Amino acid sequence: MIALSSDAEAAAEDPAESTQEKQYRNLVFYICLWLEVTWISAVFSDLLGLSLPYLFRFVARYTNSAQQRYWRVLKFLRRPIAFLGTTLVTFIFFAACISENELLAVNANKSPDDFGWDDAIAYVLQIATLWVVFYALEKVMISYVTVHYHYRGNNSKLARTKHLHNALITLYDASTYLHPPHRGMFEEEDTLIRNAKGDAYGSGRVRVTSYLARLGIDGYKMTSLFGNFISDDPQAHWLRPASTYSTIERAWANPVSAEALARRIWLSLAAEGRPGLTADDIGEVLGPYRKDEAVAIFKTLKDDSSSDIRIEEFIGIVTDGGKTRHDIYRNMDSMDHCLNTFDWFCLLILAAVMIFFILVSFVPVIKTIQTVLASVAIGLSVAMGRTFTRVILGIFFVFFDHPFDIGDVVNVYNPGSTVGTMCAVKRQSLLYTVFRRLDNGCDLQIATDRLSQKRIENFTRCGLNRQGLSIFVDFRTGFKDVVRLRTILEDFLAQNSRDYVPDSLGLNVVSLHELNKMELRLAFTHRNNWSDENLRSQRSNKFHCALVAACRAIPLYKPGGMLPAAGENGNPTYTVNLAATTELTENIKKEKDRRQGLRWDNLLQDVRPDLGPDPGRPETNGSGEINTTKQAGLTEEEAYLKLARLAALSRRAGMSTSVDVPVLATGLRQTMRSSM
Repeated sequence: MIALSSDAEAAAEDPAESTQEKQYRNLVFYICLWLEVTWISAVFSDLLGLSLPYLFRFVARYTNSAQQRYWRVLKFLRRPIAFLGTTLVTFIFFAACISENELLAVNANKSPDDFGWDDAIAYVLQIATLWVVFYALEKVMISYVTVHYHYRGNNSKLARTKHLHNALITLYDASTYLHPPHRGMFEEEDTLIRNAKGDAYGSGRVRVTSYLARLGIDGYKMTSLFGNFISDDPQAHWLRPASTYSTIERAWANPVSAEALARRIWLSLAAEGRPGLTADDIGEVLGPYRKDEAVAIFKTLKDDSSSDIRIEEFIGIVTDGGKTRHDIYRNMDSMDHCLNTFDWFCLLILAAVMIFFILVSFVPVIKTIQTVLASVAIGLSVAMGRTFTRVILGIFFVFFDHPFDIGDVVNVYNPGSTVGTMCAVKRQSLLYTVFRRLDNGCDLQIATDRLSQKRIENFTRCGLNRQGLSIFVDFRTGFKDVVRLRTILEDFLAQNSRDYVPDSLGLNVVSLHELNKMELRLAFTHRNNWSDENLRSQRSNKFHCALVAACRAIPLYKPGGMLPAAGENGNPTYTVNLAATTELTENIKKEKDRRQGLRWDNLLQDVRPDLGPDPGRPETNGSGEINTTKQAGLTEEEAYLKLARLAALSRRAGMSTSVDVPVLATGLRQTMRSSM
């Protein structure tokens, strides 16, 4: 039975106990109805949050498949959606059916200024609804930061490793087709590939597998039996440890296994007697109908102008792919920790604000000491301001500035400094970052507020790095010598195209100083970035050695070195007077001839002084000397024009993972193609 406010006047003559009992029953009914509606709204909101991601994925599959991947964001927002829907329905229904329901006898004669128990519950629900709205907005912000951060940091790396993974799957399938596993010459490599620890014989897992194999039982096939119940797709890899996908992932887990995988693929696919793996080799193995796929795989492995891949380069490509994949995993784990810290920090602020408003409204003592609490809050803000500022700086530095990821190689500079410290990012948090110095191997920890004031160069994120250096030569150095230096170095880059980008040499005269020396600026481009310090130092050392050899061959002299020093031949120091100047003139001419004989363009280098004059050679006269001088002037002018003109730069670029080392292995595959 429901007692309404109209029944209160009709039953005025009823006893007070009867009217109070009817009002109590009426109130209990609405409270039970409110609780039931709350429970139904909670179930419905939870089901909505559970089904909305899958509904979004289904619709996006037919509307815009590129947005289909964001269904996981809605899956992450399942709890905020459930809380928001439940709280909104609970507050609205309580306000409509109990708090603002004038038909209830309990609210019939209620004054607008009265603050009853229903008003208190309505106020708490109002604060809770407002808090849940901010909670949902906070979760949306966390989702946006997460997606934006991982997309900026890992999208290109994930795309690269995904393409490389698919290429290795195809190549490994072709390798096992030519040479079945655990048979023949690749038995040791197959053992290392199958063992995730990279042990050849010392692992207990290998012993158990070998024991089961001797009994005729394959543990991988037994596990794959359960995978067949999950999916009948042959490309699926869940609970299928023997699938190619799982094999590549397992080999990437250890550098030794990754190296064994690379050796098996390269040796089985490269043609016999040839030092490199080419796109034609891959196409010949895959078949005539998969030529385009073979070319795409080769470009994925080595996207540059090289026509083949040596075994050292292929090993570096595979091992670097595994290292990059696990750096991504480590970075995701570290960033998840930072995101969870940021999430709990925001939730703590929201909870503190909500509790403060509730206490101010319902605890009278709080109102009396509100001024004291305000003073305490100001004092705490001053005391905790440093920590709060560090947290805020860490949030903006890690999630929005985002200068590096875990595993990146960076160069850290102090403000105003030109010399940096090359480090690898080891661990990252909101308040600090741990680096590993590449020069001495020590760990370097820098607070985030200090790190935000430094200049950071990220070598891992950049493309091809360009190295520059300066040399100072004598001011009297001719332009043809400079052109000769450029020619030698260009030939060196062309001959070592696996390490450097051909036609990338830049040689400019950048300064003359006080006309006492000439500064030459050299610049050249490496085949890849400087994330591998060992590879960078090897290539830099190789170029410097070639530069030293070129300077000695021309030769080039240091500032002031083209003229003989005091006391040398050609510039003697005399302390007595000479009766004749014939000896002085001969010494000067002899020193000039000696220096001219050391030059690369010496025209008289076939003359033997010890044999005397050649009767068949015409005597040198004045006109011959004039012609020689004119010819030298024309040669110098031509060299000047060659040096001063703008060279057409090539845009050839690519990736490389090894220096030009001697070939240690050749392919083993028998081929029907004729030798080139």
